[in-house]
This record gives sequence, structure tokens and C-alpha cells, in this order.
Amino acid sequence: MTSNVLNCQTCGGTLVYSPDGLSAKCPYCGNEYHFKSRKGEALSLALNRANLMRRSCDFDGAITEYNLILSTDGGDAEAHWGLALSTYGIEYVEDSRTKKLIPTCRRTVRQSIFDNPDYVQAIDNADPAQAQAYAAKAKVIDRLQKDIMRRMDEEQDYDVFICFRSADENGLPTRERTIARRIYDELTRRGIKTFFSEVTLKDRIGDDYEPIIYKALYSCKFFILVAVSEQNINSPWVKNEWSRYRDRMAEEGLTGACCAVYEGMSLADFPAFMRSVQGVNLAKYPAGGYEIELADNICRRFGLERTLPRTYTGYTDKPKDLQTMLERAQLDLDDEIYGAAFEDYQKILNAYPRCGEAWWGCFLASQKANTGALAAQKTDYAVAAGLSSDRNLRNAERFADEDLRATIASYKKMCIYRCGELAAECNSTAEKLASRIEGDKKQLEEISVKKQAAAKKREKTAKYSDPKKFARMMRSFVAAVVILMIIFVIMAVFVGGTAAIVFFAMLFMFAVVCVITIIMMGIKRKNAQERADELGLQVSGYYAQEKRLKEQIADAQTQIEEENRKEKVFSSVFR
Repeated sequence: MTSNVLNCQTCGGTLVYSPDGLSAKCPYCGNEYHFKSRKGEALSLALNRANLMRRSCDFDGAITEYNLILSTDGGDAEAHWGLALSTYGIEYVEDSRTKKLIPTCRRTVRQSIFDNPDYVQAIDNADPAQAQAYAAKAKVIDRLQKDIMRRMDEEQDYDVFICFRSADENGLPTRERTIARRIYDELTRRGIKTFFSEVTLKDRIGDDYEPIIYKALYSCKFFILVAVSEQNINSPWVKNEWSRYRDRMAEEGLTGACCAVYEGMSLADFPAFMRSVQGVNLAKYPAGGYEIELADNICRRFGLERTLPRTYTGYTDKPKDLQTMLERAQLDLDDEIYGAAFEDYQKILNAYPRCGEAWWGCFLASQKANTGALAAQKTDYAVAAGLSSDRNLRNAERFADEDLRATIASYKKMCIYRCGELAAECNSTAEKLASRIEGDKKQLEEISVKKQAAAKKREKTAKYSDPKKFARMMRSFVAAVVILMIIFVIMAVFVGGTAAIVFFAMLFMFAVVCVITIIMMGIKRKNAQERADELGLQVSGYYAQEKRLKEQIADAQTQIEEENRKEKVFSSVFR
């Protein structure tokens, strides 16, 4: 098979060409193709690549490829037709009844396909028979688009659109799905209409998806893109959603109407239109709570914080000035002026001692936090140890209304999670210290053995370097030498003659040997003294190492006790 053979635009099958190469048929879906002229190898490869992207629903990538083709061959009908299909997000799927491939629209464009410039160019540049085939397909697509528009008017508007990849290549739920679900639950709890595909599209069939998605994308006031990898950002369905919202932002001049929620990435990995907005880095929320802060920010953006109904336990009538005082205190808290915020809430409590929100504000200000999520993240041993007796928290819960009770419950949940992490860290630290103690004890035993061996060697060596013992040994040696020399002299005198000369020569040699022996004994004593001093230093070093290791073991045991005490406190928080 030659490399200049086109694949079917609909199903991707390899076309079977006529002898003249000007017509072809797909043996899989039955589509027939008619060409004005043969296509070169480079053009065929480029068209196959662009068609594959379109069939994979990577419509933006396909549009880029088709435009590259048209930049060198502006009259190619197949490229114009593929560009039109990509613009309208057309995917061909198998009909469950007829088993034929029918078009499904993944993008909605208000302009009719008959008015699309690329469709017009495809008709003008195509073989007459192929132009008729394009017109027939366009008629079906136009009818589909009109049906979508009709059904779209029946769909609801949405406040927030959550975009994420739901399943991986193996069909397993992604991390993004869990993150998006928590955000959806929190926004829904606050009465914010949110598009979340797992719920919103649950009871719909495939043909009904596009009207809902289009209506949600073009009616939402805020767009959230959740991702933990660049690959998931560029998956076809996710890219199809964020690229259309990007186009809407450009068309309507929207600013700050989107947010990236990410983990293990940076904003530089996101599409260009999202890099200038503030994102939510989940690494800063080890105890969770990102969904609460995100929901708070969206509520403020929508102007909902003042419209939420509130009640104050213990008061039959809502005080007129209480809301104003609470708002003033909340401003200081939001601006992280914690000292002033604490004083503001104390003033409220002086007048309204049963105001749960004021008690809660005092608690947050004392923790130097403006949200429950931040307070949970800042939890340390000192905070955890005092939570059970914290009067502000106790009274906040005691006088809380339904909303505040839910907020405190969420804080407790996040705090328990954070304390669980801290308890695990304490346990891990204690285990590392225990392991270090075992190593130190083993090292202590080795040093003790070495110390004893060095002490024995020193004791043995010291015998040769003792001055008194050396002096006694030398006196005995000299006395023996003198006695032997006297004997030699006497024998030489009695013998006389030549024998006397021999005896005197032997006496001289004996004297020389004695002198050499005395010198060698002195050198040996000196070496023994130096070796004894060296071994003494080794023993002293071993004693110092023993002392240091014993101190390390004692300190580690104290730290283990401290870590165990902390772990016990962390594990008992809100239990």
C-alpha cells in the first residue's frame, strides 16, 4: 500500500482506489469519494493526520492542521470540508439500530453550516459528485444543529462550570474527579447552580449532551478547570470544553471569570488564558478545605455573602446593628488584621454574649486565620492541646446556627485530618529515633569491645615502658655483664700467651654486644612508651565516644517520649 492513500474521513478505514486514482470507496462504512486530481504523498499524510485528530475529538488540533494544509494548498476540498467538520465538532458514531455511522455534534455554532466559509470553499473546489456528497452530509448536520438549538433553549442556565477529566485510559476514576466532586458538593450546598458532568449528564443519552454543555458553557459566570497533569488538560473532551470557554471570554471580553485547581503542576502548564488568573494549588491544602475557600471566593464574586439568611441562637429578634458589627469585624479578619478583628468580636460579645458567629470570629482571630480551612492547616501541638478547653470554639458551637454549625463541623473534619497527619509524623519521628537508638547501642557495644582490647594492649605495653622496671632490669643486666667480664679477665691472666689475646678479643666483642643490647633495650622502651601513649589516647577517645553515644541515646529517648505525648494529643483531638 502506498503512502499517498487517504484514509476515510468518517471511520478512518483505508480507501480502495479506482485504477485512475480519481475515485475511491471505503470498504468499512461504504463512503464514496471523488477527486479532481491525484493527491501527493505529503498532502495525503497531512490530511490523514488532521482527520485522525478530528475523529479523536481534538478539534482545535485538527483545525490547526487543516489550516497548515490550506496555507500551501488553498484549493484542497478535503481540507476545507475537514475544517468545517472540526468547527462544528462533528464526530461520527455508530447508530445502535442501523449500525451506520451518523454525525453527532460536540460543538454548537449558531451560524448555519451552509453559511460557513470552509463549507462553501469545499463545495466550490470539490468534484461535482463529491460536492453533492458534502451537501447531503451538511443537510444532516444543519438539521442536527437546529435540533440542538431548539433543545438548548429548554435547558437551564448555570452559575459555575467545572471542567475535568473523569476517567483515565483504563476507565478508572481520576484524581480530578474526586477534587471536582468536593467542589461541586460545596457549591451546591450553598445554592450555586453548578455544571458537573458526573451528575448533570447522568440521566442523559449521548445526543442530549451538547445542548446542556453548550448552554452551561455560554451561561456560566465562572469556569473551573481541575487538573493534575498536562496530559489530562489536553485530553479531547476537556480541551473541547476549555477551548470553547476561552473563545467565549475573548468574544465577550470576560476577565477573571475562571480559575485553575491543580496539583503537582504549575500555572505555566495551563492554557495561556488561565495563566494570568490566581489558581488553587492543592499542595497548600494538605488537610483539605480548598473547596470551602474556593466557594467563599465565588460567593463573594457573585455578591452572595450578604444574601445568605442567618439566624442567631438565643435571640428572638435579629438585632439591627449586629449584622453591621459582624461585617466590620469580618473585614478586619479578611484583611488578616487579627488583633483588631479579635477586639471587634469581643465588643460584639460584650453586647451580644450569645452570638455564635462572634465566638467563632474570636476563635479564628486567636488562631491567626480568616477561614476554618486555614485554621486547620495552622494546627500545631500547642493548638491541639488547647482545643478541648478553648472557650471561643466551645461557645461558637454552643450558640451556632445551622450554617455556622456546618462550618464548624467542616473545620473539625479538616482539623482531625490535619492532626492525623501530624500524629503520623510524630509516630514516624519516634520510629526513626528508636531505630537510631538501636544503631547507637550497637555502636556502643562495638566501641566497648574496642576499648577493652585497647586497654589490655596498653597494659601489656606499659610493662616495657615502666621506668622502675626498666632500671631494675638494666642493673641486673650490667651486674651480670661485669661478673662475666671479671671471669674473662681472670681466665685470660691464668691462661696467658696467645690464649690470653683470644680471651681479651672475646671480652671486647662481648662488651660491644652488651653496649648494642643496652641501646636496643632503650629504643624498645622508648617505642613501648610511645605505643602505650598512643593506646592511652585511643582508650580516652573510646571513653569520649561512649559518653557521647550514651547522651545521644538519653536525648533520643526523651524525644521519643515527647513525640509519643504529641501523637497522643493529636490523636485525641475531637475524638
